[in-house]
Amino acid sequence: MRRQCQALREEVEARGRQREEEDGGLRQQLETRRAEAAAAQGVAKQALREQDQTRAQLQTRVSDVEAKCEEILHPEARCLQGSLDQILATLRALEPRWDGVGLTLHARHREQLWQLGLNPLDLCGCSKQPPASGASKKAALM
Repeated sequence: MRRQCQALREEVEARGRQREEEDGGLRQQLETRRAEAAAAQGVAKQALREQDQTRAQLQTRVSDVEAKCEEILHPEARCLQGSLDQILATLRALEPRWDGVGLTLHARHREQLWQLGLNPLDLCGCSKQPPASGASKKAALM
């Protein structure tokens, strides 16, 4: 019986040591996993900070580009408007001169048509009289 008791004690002690070894191994694994999780969490937080920083930098860049586009486009529009205003002013200033030139040319051509025996109103279809026949025009030219 003593031997059995001694054998049981040895067996219980062996199981206890085995359990303690397993417990130590599991505790070590737990600590390793906790350290890995903390490291992974730190990496994830760092990645999020970098992502937020990159997003902020890109937003700043976009704002800068938009501002530069506004500076480029709006002054051009104002400059273009100014150019159009200048062109209109120049045309208004030249209009009376060209009206005079146009009237002079019109009068000269009308006179030349009369010298050839042609009625300018007949040519444009503006006269109240029906246009003369081809024979009468030939007679007028001769």
